[in-house]
Amino acid sequence: MANTYVASSRGIYALGKNPANLSQDSVLKNNFSLDLYIPIIPAINFSLYRNFLSIEELKYFFGGVYDGNGNLVGRTLTASDKQKFKDIFKDNAKMEFGLNFTPLAFTINPSKDIGSFGFAINHRLVSDLTLPADLFNLLIDNFTLGDEENAQKVYSMKNLNTKAGYFVDYNISYSRLIPEIKIDYLKNISAGISLKFVNGLAYSQTKSTNLSVITKNENNIVTTTIINNSSLLISTSPDIKIKYDFDSTSSNGDSKISPFSKPAGTGLGFDIGFSAKSQDDLFLFGFAITDIGSIKWKENVVIYQANRTKVITSFTDKNQTENLGDTLKYKGKYTGAFTTSLPTALRLGIATELQKFIPEIPGRLLAEFNYNQGFNDELGNSTIPRFSLGFDWYIPSKWSPYIRTGFSAGGKYGFNWAFGLGFDTGVWELDIATLDLYTLFAPNSSRKFNFAVGNRWKF
Repeated sequence: MANTYVASSRGIYALGKNPANLSQDSVLKNNFSLDLYIPIIPAINFSLYRNFLSIEELKYFFGGVYDGNGNLVGRTLTASDKQKFKDIFKDNAKMEFGLNFTPLAFTINPSKDIGSFGFAINHRLVSDLTLPADLFNLLIDNFTLGDEENAQKVYSMKNLNTKAGYFVDYNISYSRLIPEIKIDYLKNISAGISLKFVNGLAYSQTKSTNLSVITKNENNIVTTTIINNSSLLISTSPDIKIKYDFDSTSSNGDSKISPFSKPAGTGLGFDIGFSAKSQDDLFLFGFAITDIGSIKWKENVVIYQANRTKVITSFTDKNQTENLGDTLKYKGKYTGAFTTSLPTALRLGIATELQKFIPEIPGRLLAEFNYNQGFNDELGNSTIPRFSLGFDWYIPSKWSPYIRTGFSAGGKYGFNWAFGLGFDTGVWELDIATLDLYTLFAPNSSRKFNFAVGNRWKF
């Protein structure tokens, strides 16, 4: 449903989304119920995104062309080709990889009076890389200047940014219907809270980037100056056994990664949520703020820094160019702890069943609209607002699946068209989906890939 879930998610699927929805399951159930995930089939969400160079563009610029003799040779770029290449990277080159894996999750509804409880363990591996547009402009321009006197070009790499992390979250949630609160036109008002114990096994981020290349012509003397004053922070679990080049005593033995590995950083996070239904049973409402909190990284904290300047007056002079790579070299040392925020976000949602308005629609067709607003640019988050519209359609029969689709706009990935299927045997439910259906129809021009599978036992 294109990440549309704030009002309609139920059971284990409400964990991490809106904890208040846990108790909505108990609205129709006065007895004990259990919603359980057992890893017979892993619950996995895998995504890969980039905003540049589709397969078609990659083949055009780097696939070569055939000459008159039938030999494959490199393409000679025209002025139009060079501008087209620059335009591909005008918004910088962005890449993100994400893998979410849930080995255990369950929710329990003892009764309406007691409330609902949930627990989940979630592994999250995320990386985010931004390469500045000026890097690709430099590759195309090749340090060349115009013919005008005192010409100058400045290529700034200030937008260069890298982040990567491996996190294990332990989510403990509680939700309860609140009949004591009376609001006109609303019923089944519930509130929920999640407490998250977060273990970070590894993390790295660009702390500062002051990297630039300046080429200028003064009095017919062309000089190129490379300035690099940048730094990178790293923190890793002692069980990963990374050997740092500046520390001869550090171990490079076998890594021992497990759910019980010693964390590099620890943190505490909260989710809060509210949920309700309209008195006429037409609408569901959801509100949540998720991942309020931070992580303090204090194990094997290393900072790599570069503070170098190189001036070149002739690229044919080996004395000037033979150590050019030293400009990009970083020196490392141990440093003190640092803190990062969790990917805090505000989520709002409203849902309805369209067959209540259009009786001709067969079965049950749920439609939901969400607004998502991230408060930072931490891994998996974005400060760009995201809007989504999702649908869940089910026609009761013995073998018919749930058909789910949705559209989202904004956020990190722009426009997405999602599609999925759900198979429900009554006790066991299996769901498969992709956030980017366009990839299946036009893989050569797509720049995204996403696949998700989940399952649960319901008692």
